[in-house]
Amino acid sequence: MTSYTKHAVKGTATVLIVSLVAAVVGYLVRLVLAKNLAVEEFGLFYAVFAFLSLIGLFKGLGMDKALAKFIPEFLHEKRKDRIKNMIYYVAIVQLVTNGIVVLGAYLFANYLSTNFFHNPQADILLKWMAIAFVIDSLTLALKFVFQGFQKMSYFAGIDLVRMILILGIILVGFRLDYGIYSPVAAYVIVPFLLVVIFMYLLVKKVFPEFRRSRFSVEKGMFRRIFRYSIFIMAIEVSGMVLGYTDTVMLTYFSGLAS
Repeated sequence: MTSYTKHAVKGTATVLIVSLVAAVVGYLVRLVLAKNLAVEEFGLFYAVFAFLSLIGLFKGLGMDKALAKFIPEFLHEKRKDRIKNMIYYVAIVQLVTNGIVVLGAYLFANYLSTNFFHNPQADILLKWMAIAFVIDSLTLALKFVFQGFQKMSYFAGIDLVRMILILGIILVGFRLDYGIYSPVAAYVIVPFLLVVIFMYLLVKKVFPEFRRSRFSVEKGMFRRIFRYSIFIMAIEVSGMVLGYTDTVMLTYFSGLAS
C-alpha cells in the first residue's frame, strides 16, 4: 500500500469515526430538547431552523466547498499566497450574502411569526438564529479549508466540537430555566467559539503562512472559483429543497404541534 493510499484510508477512517460520534451527540441534543421542551416549542425551534436553512440556499454560492478543490491545486503550484486570497474571497462572499439573509429575517420576522409560524415567539427566534447562521457559515468555510489541506481530523472535528458545545450550553440553559431560548443561545454562541478555536488552529498549526502572505485582488481567480462553485450550489439547492421543504410545508399547513 502506497503512502498516499495509507493517508487516504486514514483520513477516511478518521472522518467516519468522528462523524459517527458527532451524530450520536447530535441525537442526544434532540433527545434533550424533546425531553425539556413542549411539543409546540420543539416544533417551533426546528421549523425556524428548517426555514432559515431553506432560504439560505444561496448564501455561500457554493464557494466554501470550492476551497477543498483549489487549495490542493495552489499547494501543488507553490502559490500559498493565492490560498489566502481565496479564503478572503469566500469569507467576503459569505458575509455579504448572509448579511442579506439576516436583513431579510429582521425585516420580515414579525410578518412570518404571525402568518407563517403562527407563533409570536418565532419573531425573536428568527432574528437570533439568523445571526447564528451567518457565523456558522464561516465555520463551514473553515471546514473545507482543512479538507483542502488534507487535515481530516480538523475537518471532521469541527462538527464534533460543535455538537458537544451545543449540548453543554443547552444543558446549562435548561438548568437555568431558559426554556426554548437554551438551544437558541447554544446555536448563536457556538459558531463564535468555533471560529476562534479553529481559526487559531489554522493559523498556528496548518497554515502559518496566512499571516505572512499578502492579500491581493485577482479577478481572474474569482471568476475561476465562481464558475466551479455555481455547479456545487445547484447540487446543494436540490439537496436542501428535498431535505427541508417537508418541514416548512408542515409548519405552514399543520402548525407547530404536529
